[in-house]
Amino acid sequence: PPLTDIIHLKKVPPSIKIDKVGVTIFSRLSVGLKGEVIFILDENNAYNLIDLAYNMGTEEKKKLGLLTEMGISIMKELGNMVIGSYLTALSLTLNRMVVPPLPTLISGSIEYVLDFIFSPYSEEEFRYLIQSIFSVPDSNIEGYLCLILPTESVQDIKDTCKKMLEDMSK
Repeated sequence: PPLTDIIHLKKVPPSIKIDKVGVTIFSRLSVGLKGEVIFILDENNAYNLIDLAYNMGTEEKKKLGLLTEMGISIMKELGNMVIGSYLTALSLTLNRMVVPPLPTLISGSIEYVLDFIFSPYSEEEFRYLIQSIFSVPDSNIEGYLCLILPTESVQDIKDTCKKMLEDMSK
């Protein structure tokens, strides 16, 4: 289920299984909104998504288990589409451009990946987490899309929504 929570940067949400190996597509937002967007898939779901996108048979799928250049390209493109769609909806809601930079693909243990993403921040910092479940119907592919915002971005969103409500009541 979707989750909104305040998290400590060194504490991973319990719904994300950090003991798995996975593939993460990551963008640090700087235009329109500050924060991070992370698309997380465990290894099996990542390979199944690559297979679905590339429509491969089982022999080719086994070769992609090594995350070939084609597999990496497919994952980055799919992650970019998922993140881009999410941010487009957010942009329309906030009536401003929220533009992600090109995505970065990070592969490894989920714990390592999240440590890497949050390493620039101090241990005292808190972030707001908005987590959505990503799933592909009829395929059992599931992952997470997380929007992680600093306090000032959350306040900015609140102020924008409040102004929109005030404008609607005029």
